[in-house]
Amino acid sequence: MKNFWIIAFSILISACGVNDSITVTPTLRRMPTTTPLPLIPSAPTNTPPPLPTLPPTPAPVAYKIQKGDTLIAIASKFNVSLEAIDKLNPGLNPANLQPGQTILLPPDTQGLTAASIPLPAITPLPITLGTFYCSPTPSSSVICLSEFKNTGNAPILNLSAQVNLLNADNSPGANAVAYSPFDVIPVGVSVPLAAMFPQASLSSNRVASSAVLTAESASALAERFVMLNVSGAAGSSSPSGFIINGSVINPASVEVKSVVIVATVYNSAGAVTGYRKIILNGTIAPRGSTTFSITMAGITEVTRWAVIAQARTQ
Repeated sequence: MKNFWIIAFSILISACGVNDSITVTPTLRRMPTTTPLPLIPSAPTNTPPPLPTLPPTPAPVAYKIQKGDTLIAIASKFNVSLEAIDKLNPGLNPANLQPGQTILLPPDTQGLTAASIPLPAITPLPITLGTFYCSPTPSSSVICLSEFKNTGNAPILNLSAQVNLLNADNSPGANAVAYSPFDVIPVGVSVPLAAMFPQASLSSNRVASSAVLTAESASALAERFVMLNVSGAAGSSSPSGFIINGSVINPASVEVKSVVIVATVYNSAGAVTGYRKIILNGTIAPRGSTTFSITMAGITEVTRWAVIAQARTQ
């Protein structure tokens, strides 16, 4: 028994002499790395699902011409623009309005309803859209860009497309509408298309699905629009963005107005990375010209760029 207490006391003394500080050697782990997504990725191998059915878009409202009506009086009465009326009524002759004649006004026209006169549904022309590539913007939004070329045999009026962001599982996500910067797209002309998604984020898939919403034949309007010649255009990078300067020439034998100029920039893969549309005030005389300057803010690296211009003859 005595030996037992001696052994126990010895163990206690040894325990009191142990250093209670413990040195831990940390194990360093390599942080995971991520590969930034390319601006223009390759197309997904799986086929995007069909677009969801959209709710019906607001229909234009019908108005019957009254005795003494003029387009200016109608525009003033219902607080709509002459351009809006003109766009909805291709070929309308303002000098030959007849009482009882029906014209179309914008959907939000006060005092009129779309149900007043049934309007036939307009089926879009069977055209094919290019691929929409999407990228984030500095303003916490997403922009999807593409380009459409009119390869048909007639000019196209009112081109618009529904663009859907795709979720990680490739199902349709948020949708927005892309509009052509030109009212009328002549045969052989290419125009950029853009759909903006405010406060949106991208999944790993940067290709959006799309479908044509509106596209009508503009054969009856061909004489009212003219493509202008672009001359002496030069592009350069600057701290404020990519700047394109040049001039446009009216090749027609009549005066033109409402000059629309569209500058488009592309990356090395040939995809659209941005565009800007400007409208010049005033008119251009037959065979006359005017200068322009377009600044594309935030764009500094450009592989290729193009400028197109269109004006109205009436």
